[in-house]
Amino acid sequence: MNNDQALAKLYRKRRIVKFIIILVALSLLVGVLALTGHAYATSNNYCSLCHEMSPEYVTWQASSHSKLACTACHQVDFIDQIYQHLRNQYFLPIVTPAPVANAVCEKCHNLKIRTVSATGDIKIPHQQHLAQSVLCVDCHSGVAHGQIAVRQETVDGNWERWTAAMGKAQMGRQFTATGMKQCIDCHESRRVSTKCEACHTEIVMPPDHKTAKWLGQGEHGRQARINLAACDRCHSFSSTGQVIHGLDKLTNYTRTNTFCAECHQKAPANHGPTWRIEHGAKAVD
Repeated sequence: MNNDQALAKLYRKRRIVKFIIILVALSLLVGVLALTGHAYATSNNYCSLCHEMSPEYVTWQASSHSKLACTACHQVDFIDQIYQHLRNQYFLPIVTPAPVANAVCEKCHNLKIRTVSATGDIKIPHQQHLAQSVLCVDCHSGVAHGQIAVRQETVDGNWERWTAAMGKAQMGRQFTATGMKQCIDCHESRRVSTKCEACHTEIVMPPDHKTAKWLGQGEHGRQARINLAACDRCHSFSSTGQVIHGLDKLTNYTRTNTFCAECHQKAPANHGPTWRIEHGAKAVD
């Protein structure tokens, strides 16, 4: 082999080595970019990039789950979401394609040993609910986003108003906690007992409810006019949510709350079959 052939062979080897080095470098670069992109795409910052996700982002920041990544609870199709964003083809309100599975919640919460709530005398036998295929989100749908989709808070598409302060305001207890009416509705639909003792460890009637004047002399009505919210703490589960226009707040409450209506819409004992004939004379008297 002469010198020219040897040099040509050496150059070929060098070119092959350079090609291999460049190929390996490009592969490493693509791998790093892919890993970085995936890490960013699965981070919470990714969810905040699109303006249509700002309501979910700021409510999550104000929630008890703010230390968890979005992907800890949600399975996200990032490619589909980017496509919808770029084509402006998303629908409002934005909802998850499937409810969060109980297995996701059980990564952090041991539901099989929880029997009593941390806020009072409510009995919550989680294991019995699990046995009946009740989803955690059936009761706790507001813990992360305050049910903003259910409450139609995002349908106007006004993303500028979704500031951190707005997110905090939308995560008040009235939007995140499970209400008695929610429990009653579920029990009724599943034909489970709705008696007070079914859920409460102790039933304590307020002292003023035990006096003769509470019902007989209308004291409950006077107190209701002063603080109707106090009545609603126990009797909200009986509210139908209807509003009769033209009536004051208390009258509306007594006519649309089934507990109150049992008495308030019941005819007095002297209003018998002939009352329509007699009532004129009685009114004159």
